[in-house]
Formats: sequence, structure tokens, C-alpha cells
Amino acid sequence: MSGEPERGCDACHLIPHSKGDEYMRNLSRYRGDMYGSGVGPLDSVNDTRNGLLLAISFHRPLDRGDIAFLKTPNFALGVDDVQYYHPRNADSPSPENRLTVQYIQPTASESVMLPLFGPHNSDARQPEDLDQWPPAIIVDLCYAAAILQEFGPSTFRSHIQDIADDHYYGRDMGGGDAGGNDGEDASRDWIPQRPSSARIVQCNLRSATSKAQAGTSSDRRTRAAMFDGIMALWLRAARQGKGRQHEGDVADNKNKVQTWLQSVEESDDSM
Repeated sequence: MSGEPERGCDACHLIPHSKGDEYMRNLSRYRGDMYGSGVGPLDSVNDTRNGLLLAISFHRPLDRGDIAFLKTPNFALGVDDVQYYHPRNADSPSPENRLTVQYIQPTASESVMLPLFGPHNSDARQPEDLDQWPPAIIVDLCYAAAILQEFGPSTFRSHIQDIADDHYYGRDMGGGDAGGNDGEDASRDWIPQRPSSARIVQCNLRSATSKAQAGTSSDRRTRAAMFDGIMALWLRAARQGKGRQHEGDVADNKNKVQTWLQSVEESDDSM
């Protein structure tokens, strides 16, 4: 995108390193079906598909969610629905896909500096073989986190963070019950394993450091917190989806029975 030599670039995580491997596995487990079989398993936060080689100037803005990448086509947009930074000839064929950098809320200095390397709506150069390229499931999540952080209503952001605290980190799971079933509830098998206390402290320290470095106010939700909230919503949807699927199967069977009964009655009438 920028044309910078490798020595002037950083290997940048898209999903923050602090989220850990379990987050990646849950992403693949609970959201992978929406993206088809081409995604493949995501077992490590250090998976090469969870990163881009970017000019150093882009690293910190990406970590803070001040910039984000939009992958098209997606469920709502085609490749030509996003403005091209470089004008295209009307007769030129549209690219099969795009990975476009967008400025969400860069600082004043970044607004001056970043366009020198990659202006708003400029496209990343993609390899011919996209097997090790960031898949849509990762890029979409990162874009959603940046948008939610900057433009999401504060009440909604607080709500999903509460869901994340209760469900993603298992704050309300406890350590056993009166039934003596080791505290495991089959109806909540969608909840990932609780991170260790040391890891939670480590993540909190990183979050506090990130806020201080970015100069953000104390009530501003960090990008990392938005990742937790989005995952919590997906996990809850996965659990509720099981119930809806069962209800849908029952309703579908009832409709089939009614259709069959109606056909039998019509057959009797015709005789």
C-alpha cells in the first residue's frame, strides 16, 4: 500500500495479541460457519493470517482503531461501492476483491502524516495466493470493533461490555453447585474457558497503558474491549441459535404435516 521497504515496516496484529489463542479458536468455532469452509481453523493469535506488514506509521493507529481495513465484497457492499482513491477507467474491469484502508478517527498529526504512506480509501496490494492472507472473518471483526469504538452509542457499548464480563470471562460461573456437577452447565457450553488471573491482569495493564499512550479519556472504551463485546454477542447468538434452530425444525415439520393433510383432504373431495 505504501511502497515502504521491509525495514520501514512492522508486522502488525489485526486481532490484538492480548486476546490470546482461545479467542481465535472461539472466533473460528462460533463464526466460521458464516464464512464457509475456506477459512480453515484459527488456532493461534500469531497465525500469519492475523497480521499485515505495514509501514511503521500505521502500527499504532491500527492498534488504537483510528484506522481500519474494509474487505469487499462483503454481505452489504460490492467492490465498486467503496470509492477508489486512484481514479479508474470506466472500461477497466472491477477487481475481484479489495482490502481498503479507511481513516476512522486519526489524530491531527496522523491526518497529516498517514496520507503520505496510504491515503484514505487506498487499497492494499494483495498477493495472487490469498491462502495466508487475512480472511474476511478477521478483517470484518476488526473493522466492526473500530466502528463500534468510535461511533457506537455509549449505552450499547456499556451493555455489550457487561455481557462480555458476565459471559466471555465467565465472571458468574462460580466453582461448582449443589448438584455436584463440577460447576459445568451443559446449557452454557458455549462459554470459553476463563483466562488465568495472571492473563487478566496482564490484559488490564496493557489496556491501561494503551489508553495512557493514546491520550484517551477514562470513559472511552478501548478497541480491545470492543473485541470482547462483539465476541460475547456472537457467543450469545450461537447459544440462542441452537434453540431457534430446534423451534424452526418443529415449525417446519408442522407445516409439512399440514400440507400433507390438506392434500389428502383435497384428494378425498375430488373422489
